[in-house]
Amino acid sequence: MLTGIVIAQNEEESIQSSLKTLLFCDEVLVIDNNSSDRTKNLVYDMGVRVITDKTQGDFSYLRNFAAKEAKGEWLLYIDADEKVSHDLRANIKHELEQPRADAYYLRRRDHFMGKVLEHGEVAKVYERGIIRLMKKGRGVWRGSIHEEWKTDTSISSIDGFIEHYPHPTVQQFIEHVNRYSQIRAQELYNAGQHTNILQIIGYPVAKFVYTYFLKGGIKDGAAGFIYSFLMSFHSFLVRSTLCIKRASDENK
Repeated sequence: MLTGIVIAQNEEESIQSSLKTLLFCDEVLVIDNNSSDRTKNLVYDMGVRVITDKTQGDFSYLRNFAAKEAKGEWLLYIDADEKVSHDLRANIKHELEQPRADAYYLRRRDHFMGKVLEHGEVAKVYERGIIRLMKKGRGVWRGSIHEEWKTDTSISSIDGFIEHYPHPTVQQFIEHVNRYSQIRAQELYNAGQHTNILQIIGYPVAKFVYTYFLKGGIKDGAAGFIYSFLMSFHSFLVRSTLCIKRASDENK
């Protein structure tokens, strides 16, 4: 049995189109992260099982919670701004008839400003993929943000793409960068990490040079530049926020 899982918060614009690509699963489960818009009602309208959880700022917790609630032996995770392509759906169904591994890398194709990004920040997920399909109980999600599936069991890959449609506008991109930088800074703070002026300035610059020039983001044109720049700005916000938190501690 396969359970498709979506973690959602205020995703009324995309949740139904995302869920439609999971209807090939035996069960679809949505963990609604305390949405204030129509997300939950739209999910109910589709007859999909939904559970509300108000935990904020810890996406691994939400994914692990979903795994406990899922009825399926196999779990397929996608985000509310993602869709499972037709080819990937067919290949997942075929693979699970005789599984070769306990977890699978699924490639992701990022669509931004009307263009498919293949280089720079997203090169790794485009070429190799991310672990999004796994057997229940064979691993655990780690990391409050940019969470990853950690396991010591066998991992393979399946052909086909998850289609990713993040940041419909630059304004929304900036809003996401600000939100996630706060979460990441808190995660580093809780881990006891510190920062300094060299890291605040140097890390974002180095990241931009690496993703835009060395990883080929420049090949994706204007979209590649904006994506690399804003993700580097995310790094600046993370370290700046962490620095402010540490300074606040010292002044208490």
